Amino acid sequence: MSQCGVWQNTLEFTCTWDLGRRCSMDCTYCPPHRHNDWSPHASLEDLKKAAELPLRYGAIFNEYASGQTHMNISFTGGEPTLNPEFLPLCRHIKEVNSHFRVGVTTNGLFSDNYAKELCMDVDFVTLSYHFEASDKAKARVNGAIQTLRACQLDQNYRMNDFGLNVMVHANADYFRECKELVELWKSQGIRVSLREIGEHPDDKGAHHYTQEQIEFMAGKPKSAGSCSEKPKSPGRPCCGNRSFKELRTTEEDSEVDTSDLNWIQSQEDGGRVIERNFKGWSCLVNLFFLHIEQEAGDVFYHQTCQANLEGGRGPIGNLKDIEPILHSFEQTLKAKKVPAITCPNKKCNCGLCITKAPNPKVLQTFLNHSFPGLELA
Repeated sequence: MSQCGVWQNTLEFTCTWDLGRRCSMDCTYCPPHRHNDWSPHASLEDLKKAAELPLRYGAIFNEYASGQTHMNISFTGGEPTLNPEFLPLCRHIKEVNSHFRVGVTTNGLFSDNYAKELCMDVDFVTLSYHFEASDKAKARVNGAIQTLRACQLDQNYRMNDFGLNVMVHANADYFRECKELVELWKSQGIRVSLREIGEHPDDKGAHHYTQEQIEFMAGKPKSAGSCSEKPKSPGRPCCGNRSFKELRTTEEDSEVDTSDLNWIQSQEDGGRVIERNFKGWSCLVNLFFLHIEQEAGDVFYHQTCQANLEGGRGPIGNLKDIEPILHSFEQTLKAKKVPAITCPNKKCNCGLCITKAPNPKVLQTFLNHSFPGLELA
């Protein structure tokens, strides 16, 4: 069986923005380079300067896209809500361009009043629930979950998209707690995404799950095109409600013309991508994503894969290089020649649903749909 592509079939530009390493939790599976309790907070002045990059980048993207673009800025960390300038920054972004949706991934370890204030300034919240936290901390987070859910249902608040990323711990006691809470949250209408801990073979914090736990995380994934194999691992759920199509061919239908957009559009939308090995594939993560590392000042195309156009991994510039980054992107679109990333990684983690294909002709078809007149360089 061969896969013929993954198509991000909604026009969406997303900038993920890591505000810094400081965090209010210390999970065993979170590596030291991802969190600490001492990093300085970026000033509001520096944050406003950095915000120029995604705001202007998204405007350029939208100018050349085939239709109105969903533009997102999604904050992460560390714990972004620890920065006292976080909410003022969100308000600034909305003042500059109200079309951008602003969101945050948080551990939820904050007060009821802060939760309500947060929901006035952001459009979506993803709360990562960690079972290793103390009972006191979990009680506080569970209180925040109920407040966030109430705000989601209240039209007086801006935030209307709320979901939980539940980090499924392999420990038997934590797993029992997980199953009970997931059942409760789902009964309350809360969107729940179950996440495995550790997503690649070299991850020293990776958990080894029982078959029961794997089946619990996998649930009942949707079929993808003509794929009939059952998943051997839970894969990774698509972030939020992003819609994509995972297109596959088998020996029986391998002659299908995958450049036929009608055939592509007739395939089912995927809820999960099971296969995560795209090494050597051509990927347009450089077109649909940006990532800012505020503390280091580095700018990448994508937070997790960090792939660049040189065939490796690394930043594409620095926050000091905002003007050159924007100029290069605009000139690329003006020239109507878009380079594709060649995936350098063994496993794809967070960029699963971004348009990619092993066959450049298929990728060109996807590109034509989103950006008419653009060609792969």
